[in-house]
Amino acid sequence: MGLRHLPSCGDRSSGLQCLMHDILVIDDDAVFMETLAEAMRHSHRDLTMITATTAEHGLRLLGRKHFDAVISDFRMPGLNGMDLLQECAVVCPDTPVIMLTGYGSRALEQDALTYGAYALLQKPVDCDVIYSAVSRSILRSRMLQRSLPSAFTPPEIHLRELVNHRERLSARLKVIAQRLDDALGTEDPS
Repeated sequence: MGLRHLPSCGDRSSGLQCLMHDILVIDDDAVFMETLAEAMRHSHRDLTMITATTAEHGLRLLGRKHFDAVISDFRMPGLNGMDLLQECAVVCPDTPVIMLTGYGSRALEQDALTYGAYALLQKPVDCDVIYSAVSRSILRSRMLQRSLPSAFTPPEIHLRELVNHRERLSARLKVIAQRLDDALGTEDPS
């Protein structure tokens, strides 16, 4: 992974305002994950990197703490990247997810973007490319959050958004219930 030393909030001469961002890195390749996290910490001191070796562990962390962005491998044992994207849409819908893969294709990229990934980057990937994607995704997320409905938004728009959110949650609950039924070997009597 090539590292260029770009100005960051840790460099007094850069003049950049220091805003710390908590980033969750999920990858089953512990060596790659720790190398990436350490390179990001070293090059970009405005990041706090937390790591998880499985999507399941990452989702538990996401349930307990707010992260500004998630960087995740696509191909992992257990839940894969697409599963993770679907879970993140429910657990932390405002948190951007950047997927990394060594097995990319145009179809995979389209699927990842359809399921809510901010970007799909090909391994090997330069630390500065990841940092750029993370920075842009956080900025985009914050801009979108600022444009969310306010007290001045007409009530019918609030209602429509609540109905849409309820429908997405209901659909997600059906998928979870089906997975539980499949895992427990039970069938729906209706």
